[in-house]
Amino acid sequence: MSYTRIPMAWESRRLDDAAFAGLPLMREFDCHDVARPVNANTLKCCRPDCREQHDRSAEPWAGRFSSVRHPVSIAKKVYGHLRISQPLSTDIPFWLMFQLFVSISKQRRKREAQRGETMNFRTRILLASVCAATLIGPAHADTFINGSFETGTLNGWTIGGGDWSGGPYPVAQDYLPAGSAYNLSSSAVTITNAGFDSRTDNVLSQVYAGSHSAQVNDPINNYSVSVISQRVNNYTDPLIAFAYAAVLESSHGATDSDAFIVTLDDATTHETLYSFNLNSATAPGVFTQSSLGWYYTNWQTVSVDVSLRSGHDFVLSLLANDCPYGGHAGYAYLDGFGATEGGGGTGGGGSGSFQYWDGDAAGNANNGLVDGGDGIWSVTATNWTDSAGATNGTQQPSVIFSSAPGTVTIDNSAGAVSVTGMQFAVGGYVINGDALTLTGPEVVIQVGDGTAAGVDYAAVIDAELTGASALTKTDLGTLVLWGVNTYTGPTNVMAGTLVGNATSFGTGDMINDATLVFDQATSATFANVIDGTGSMIKAGAGTLQLTGTSPFIGTTEVAEGKLQVDGWLASSDVTIDGGATLGGHGIVGNVLALAGSTIAPGGSIGTLSVAGNYVQNAASTLQIELTSTGSTDLVDATGGATLASGAKLNVTKTDAPRYVLGTRYTVLSAPGGVTGKFTLSGQTQVSTFINVVDRYDATHAYLDVLQTRSFASAAFTPNQRAAGTAADTGTGVLYNALVYLPTDAAAQAAFDAISGEIYATTTAWSYEDSRFIREAVVGELNAKPTGRALWGRAFGSWGHMDNDGNASSSKRDIGGFFIGADLLRNEKFQVGIAGGYDYSKMRVQGRSSTAAANDYHVALYGGYRSGGLGVQLGGAYMWRNLGVDRSVAFAGFSDTLSSDYNSHVGQIFGDVGYQFDLAHMQIEPFAELAFISIGTDDVLESGGAAALRVHQQNANITSTLLGARLRTETSFGSVFTTAAWRHAGGDTATLATMQLVGGGAPFIIGGLPITDNALAVDAGVGFRLGTNGTLDIAYNGQMGGGLSDQGVRAVLRYWF
Repeated sequence: MSYTRIPMAWESRRLDDAAFAGLPLMREFDCHDVARPVNANTLKCCRPDCREQHDRSAEPWAGRFSSVRHPVSIAKKVYGHLRISQPLSTDIPFWLMFQLFVSISKQRRKREAQRGETMNFRTRILLASVCAATLIGPAHADTFINGSFETGTLNGWTIGGGDWSGGPYPVAQDYLPAGSAYNLSSSAVTITNAGFDSRTDNVLSQVYAGSHSAQVNDPINNYSVSVISQRVNNYTDPLIAFAYAAVLESSHGATDSDAFIVTLDDATTHETLYSFNLNSATAPGVFTQSSLGWYYTNWQTVSVDVSLRSGHDFVLSLLANDCPYGGHAGYAYLDGFGATEGGGGTGGGGSGSFQYWDGDAAGNANNGLVDGGDGIWSVTATNWTDSAGATNGTQQPSVIFSSAPGTVTIDNSAGAVSVTGMQFAVGGYVINGDALTLTGPEVVIQVGDGTAAGVDYAAVIDAELTGASALTKTDLGTLVLWGVNTYTGPTNVMAGTLVGNATSFGTGDMINDATLVFDQATSATFANVIDGTGSMIKAGAGTLQLTGTSPFIGTTEVAEGKLQVDGWLASSDVTIDGGATLGGHGIVGNVLALAGSTIAPGGSIGTLSVAGNYVQNAASTLQIELTSTGSTDLVDATGGATLASGAKLNVTKTDAPRYVLGTRYTVLSAPGGVTGKFTLSGQTQVSTFINVVDRYDATHAYLDVLQTRSFASAAFTPNQRAAGTAADTGTGVLYNALVYLPTDAAAQAAFDAISGEIYATTTAWSYEDSRFIREAVVGELNAKPTGRALWGRAFGSWGHMDNDGNASSSKRDIGGFFIGADLLRNEKFQVGIAGGYDYSKMRVQGRSSTAAANDYHVALYGGYRSGGLGVQLGGAYMWRNLGVDRSVAFAGFSDTLSSDYNSHVGQIFGDVGYQFDLAHMQIEPFAELAFISIGTDDVLESGGAAALRVHQQNANITSTLLGARLRTETSFGSVFTTAAWRHAGGDTATLATMQLVGGGAPFIIGGLPITDNALAVDAGVGFRLGTNGTLDIAYNGQMGGGLSDQGVRAVLRYWF
C-alpha cells in the first residue's frame, strides 16, 4: 500500500452554498506524508507532533472502506473553497477523508451551539450525502448487488443504526459505521417476505416485486434508528430505479416525531438526485392513515435518468427512526434497486423493461441509434428500441422518449396502449390520439434527464389517460396534460411542473410537492383533494372552482382569470396577481392581493374565510356584492387586515329594491386588527342625499347606508331651503320619500311642492282685489248726479303675476258685483253705503295649488265738493272665505291636501282732486291714499304626511295713486279716462309661517310679493238712460312689476 504526499492548505473564503454560511475557519495544516503504512493494518499519522499509530484492523470499519477518488471535490462541496498545491494523482484512504468531514461537522455544530442554533436538517442531509459517498462499502463497480434482496439476505448492503433521544433529526452519516451515533446493536434492518403489513389494515404489500424486500427499522418504539445503504462505482447504465414505502406511527410535532428519509446521490458530482423525507407530524394528508392510527404510503417507485452521468458513482440510502421519547415507531421498506424499474437482482445494468422511442422514419430500425421523432404508437408497432438503438421491437411497459422530439399519436385499433412508467429525456414531445392506459400501482412520468438542464424541458400528453394507477410527476421539467383524463388513482407532483386543467387530473386526490398549474381557459369545477407542500398556480382566463377539502400547505398563486374557492384551502397562502381574481365562499390561508387584482367573496353573495392575515395592496380591489335586505359579501379573516393606501372597495347591489337607510353591512372582519382604509367606488350613491360610506372600528370594515347631505344643501331658492329644512326630520313617510330622491333637481321640485307657497301668494291677491270696492266707491263720489242715487256695478278681471325666482307665477280670475245707495246728497256733500260679492279663483301652476275665494264686501263713503275741489273718504271691509287644494307628488310620494279658512281685508281711503273745466272737457288731477290691513286665520290642512299647519298672518300695506281723470260730455252721454301711478308700501313681501302637521320646526315661505309700482288705467263711455239714469261701460287695468290685471265693468245709476 503506498500513498502520495499531498501538500494541502485550507483558507477562509465566503461560502458558495448559502446553506453553509458561517462555517468556522478550519485550522491550517500541512501534511507532508499524509499516511505511512507500518504494516498491512497499521497507519502512522503524518504530522510531526503526532506519534499516534492507527490499527485499522481494530476499528469497526476494518475491511469495509473504499478509497475516495475525488476527495477534493467532496471537500469543496462541504466547505466551499479548497486550494490544492499540486494535483492529486492517486487515492487518499477513506479514514483520513472521514476524519476531515467529521471535523467539519463537529466544528459546524460547535459554532451553531455558540449561536443557539440547530443545524439545518437539509444541511445535515447534504453532509450526510457527501460523507456517505465515502462511507459506503464495499463499493461495486458497474453493478448493483442484491438490489431486490431476492437472495433472502442483506449481502451487498451497508447497515447502520443507533439511538435517538433528542436533538436534530437523525441523518445517515451519524448512524453508518464510524458515525458519531453509530451503534449496530440498535439497528433493525431485516429481510421481509411477501405479505401485507398488518398496521396498514393489510393494505400495504411488504414486497414491491419478487419475494423479498428490506425492512428498515421496526414497529417497536425503542428510540431506534436504522440505515441501509449501497454504493455503485463507475455506473454506465442509463437509469437507476428503486422502490420504497414507509409506515409511521402517529406521534408528536414536526421536530420530534418518527420519520424516514430516502436519498439517491451522485457521489462523483456530490449532487442529490432524489430526496424525500417525511415525519408523522407532516404525514397527514400525504400518507393514508390506517384504523390503527399508523400513516403509510403506497409503494413509491423512482426512476432517475443518469444516461448523461455515465461512469459516475452513486449512493442510495434509506433511514428510518422512532420518536425521541421512545413512544412511537417508524419504519420503511426498500426494494427493486437496479438499472430497471422493478429491477435490481444480482446483475442489474440491463435494459430490462424500459424501451426507447425510435420514431417511424425510414431507416430508424436497428441502426444503432435512438432516433425519436414523429410516429404512431400502437401495441404492434416495432418503433421501440434499446438504449443502444441496436434492436427494435414492440413497446415494453416503461418507455423513454429522447433524442429528436416529435408528435407521437396513439393508435388503439390493435389493442389498448398502456404504460407503467414514462420518461421524456428531452423537451418538445407531444403525445396525442387514442387513450393511454396507466397500469400498475403507480406510473411515474419523468420530464427531464436528471440534470439542471431538465428544467427547460416540456412534454405534452394530449390524449386521455385511463386506468386505476397513481400518476407521479418527477424531475425538473414540465408535463402538460390536455386530455380529459379518467384515471382514478392519485396524482403526485414530486418535482418540476405539472400543467393541466380541471379535467386533466383524473378523479383521485392530488399531492403537489412541486409546481401544479391549472391553465383554465373556461369555467370549470374541480372537486379533487389537493395536498402537498409545493406551489399551485391558477392560469388562464377562465374560472376554476375548487370544492374539495384540501390540506395543501404550499403556496397558491392566482396569476390569471379567477380562482373560486368554495371548499377548504385553509393551509395555503394565496397571492393574487394583477388582473386576476380570488373568489368563493370557502376558506383559504393568508391572502395577499397585489396591484390590479380583485377579491370577490362568494359566488354571488357569500363569505370568503381567511385563516390568517389579509393584505390588500394599493390599486387592488375588494369587490363586494350586497342586497337591499342587508345581505353582503364578507372577507372573514382570523388574523389582521392591512389595507394599503389606494386599496379599493367596489360595491355592487344585486337586487332592484332600494337600499334601506341606516343599514350596516360588515364587509371585512379581522380580530387581529384592521389597519388602513379603502378607497370606495361602485354603486355607492343611493340618492342625492344618501350614500353608502365606509366606516371602521378596530377589527371591522363596514358599509353604512347614511344620509350624507342635508335637504337644505340641495335647495336653490329660499322657499326650497325652508321647506327642505323643515322636512329633514329623519323620520316619517315624507322624509323617507324625500331622502331617496335621485337628484338635486328632483329634490328642489319636491320642496316646492310641499312648501304651501299658495298660502303666502293669496295675500298678494287679497291686496289686488281690495281695489275693486275702493274703485267703486270713489267712482260714485266722482259721478255727477243731481240727486240721491242708487247704483250697481258688475265687474270681472283676469290677473297674472310672474315668478320672482323664489315663488311660482300665479293667475287669478275674479268676478262680482257691488250695489250702493246715497243716503245724503246735495251740492256739497254726499254720504252713502255699499255692499257686494265676488268670487275669485287663484292658481299657482308650478305648485299644483289652487285657491277659491268667496268675498263679501261692505263700505261706507262720503264726499265734499266745492267749486273744482273734491274730497272723498271711505272705509271698506272684505270677508274672504278661501278653500285651498294642493297636490304633492314626486318620486315615491303622493298626497292630496285641502283646507278651508277665512281672511279679512279692512281699509280706509281718501281721494283729493281738483277739477278744471276746459272747452268740451274736464280734467281732474288727483291723489289717492289707502291704508289696507290683511289678516288670515290659522289654517289646518287635511290630507297625508305633507299636510301643513299655517299660522295666522297679518300684513299692512299703504297704497297711493297719483294721476288724472278726463271727461268729455257727448250727445249720448260721456267719454272718460283715468291714468295713474300706483305705488305700494309696507308689508309688500308676502310671508307665511307654517309647519308640517306631522312634526318639525316652523318655517317661513315667501309668496309672490305685492307689486310696488304699477300703471293704473281706466277708460270707458257713459250713456244717458232717460233723464234719471246712466250706464257706464269701461276697461280697467293694472300693469307693471310682473303684474298684469285686465278687467271690465258696467255701472248702472238711477237717481231721484
